[in-house]
Amino acid sequence: MGNAMTWLQASRDSDIASLQRLLETGELITAISELVHRLQRERGANNLWICSNGALFSAERHARQQEVSASLQHFYRALPPAVAQPGFSRFCNLIASALQALDGLPALREQISQREHDQAAAMSAFNQVIRT
Repeated sequence: MGNAMTWLQASRDSDIASLQRLLETGELITAISELVHRLQRERGANNLWICSNGALFSAERHARQQEVSASLQHFYRALPPAVAQPGFSRFCNLIASALQALDGLPALREQISQREHDQAAAMSAFNQVIRT
C-alpha cells in the first residue's frame, strides 16, 4: 500500500503544480491585456496631442503614461523567472522582444514631446510596441 500512496501523492502534487502554473499564466495574461489596453490609450492621447499641435490632451498624455507605468509594474511582477525549460524557448524570445520594445518607451515619449515624430511615425512606433 505504501507504494500506491507514494504515487497517489505524486499525482496530487502534479495536479497542484499544474493548477499553480495555470493560475500564474492567467495572471500574466491579465497583466499583458491590461498593459496593451493602457498602451493603446496612451497612443490615442498622443495622437490627439500631436494632431492638435500640442494644444489638447497634454494632461491626458501624462495621465496615460502614469497608467502605463503602473501596468508595467504589474506585468513585471507577473513574469515568471527566466529559467530554461523544455518547450519554453519561443515564450522566452517573445518576452525578450516585448521587454526590449518596452525599454524604448521612455525614448519614444521624449521624441514625441520634442516633436521629432510626425503623427504617422509616432503611431507606427506605438503600434510596434503594442504589437510586440
